[in-house]
Amino acid sequence: MASSTTLTAAPPALPVPVVQGDWLRQWLAWPARFVDGWSRANELPDISLAVRHRRLLSGAGPEGWLALQPGLATVGDETTWTSFAARGATALAVGGVHGPDRPAAFAQFREATNALGIRRQAVYPVREPDLDAARSAGFETMPVGVEAWVDLDEFTLEGKRFADLRQMRNRARNRGVVVQEVDPRAWAERLKATWRAFLRARDVPWQLRWLTGGPVFSTYFGHRTFVAHHDGLVQAFCTVLPGPDGAASLDVMCRHPKAGPGSMEALLVSAMEQLRTEGVQRVSLGPCPLAEGTAHEVPGVLGLAMRWAWEGPVADRWFGFRSLTAFKAKFCPRYERVHLGIAPGLSAMSTYLVARIWALGE
Repeated sequence: MASSTTLTAAPPALPVPVVQGDWLRQWLAWPARFVDGWSRANELPDISLAVRHRRLLSGAGPEGWLALQPGLATVGDETTWTSFAARGATALAVGGVHGPDRPAAFAQFREATNALGIRRQAVYPVREPDLDAARSAGFETMPVGVEAWVDLDEFTLEGKRFADLRQMRNRARNRGVVVQEVDPRAWAERLKATWRAFLRARDVPWQLRWLTGGPVFSTYFGHRTFVAHHDGLVQAFCTVLPGPDGAASLDVMCRHPKAGPGSMEALLVSAMEQLRTEGVQRVSLGPCPLAEGTAHEVPGVLGLAMRWAWEGPVADRWFGFRSLTAFKAKFCPRYERVHLGIAPGLSAMSTYLVARIWALGE
């Protein structure tokens, strides 16, 4: 079932996230609020979702559809533009910077937001072909992880390297788990209940936002929804975003805390097999933060913090970066290095102010 990419109606409101450890999140965000108290941006320009969607259809990376999230400001024109979230004097591009002239795209984002009184800009992901363009616009960059891509013409469950994935998929099938693409409007209440249960089970103070989307309970702008269920009870669901040139991107991947073993594996295998039959050539499983040695490549205080976030037992419980990477490794992906760019420069403070926007739910 391929979804339409035309605008029908605004997406239903997402269920309110359940924030665990809210006192810690508030405490961690307090210094940023103090810094922001000295900065006031001008009124931020708002462009409709329909206009942003039309621009995306002319070509965008797999993260481009994240620019359709409500609550973002937008600068630029039909050719070169960026949607962003801003707090105080810091702006975070959401869905990347857009335009065929890559140096101009990065420069336009900086110049337009500077004119609004925003003096610090951040872009994630900056892909390796864009590094020179970002740096020419004044961004300093550092590697922050890899993106996992599955080439569907090579994807199979045969052989030793896929043994774990094959076993988990079969366990779910043997329990009677069924995977299908659904109209999320008909499944909205069940999907919302699963999403709430998933959030409640996350005993962490983070409320990730902007750099990963939330569930959209409609066929809004080509979002597609796949569900693994057992007799109608949702075990897991995922959303798929369209991409350019035979690519697609998995966005939300949500597993009910009481789901049986193999539910998520069965879900993703079936979704990718269906996409392959439709002619999709490659699928992004999304980022693996700090993986493939990137946590060890950054010097100084930032590097120490990144290595703690990757290796520390408390950090593993809070972030789960290693377990996330281990799960995606079951699909034997190829990895593409991704970077964070911050202008006018990288520092512990600038990185904290950027991370505050997406990691603290501010």
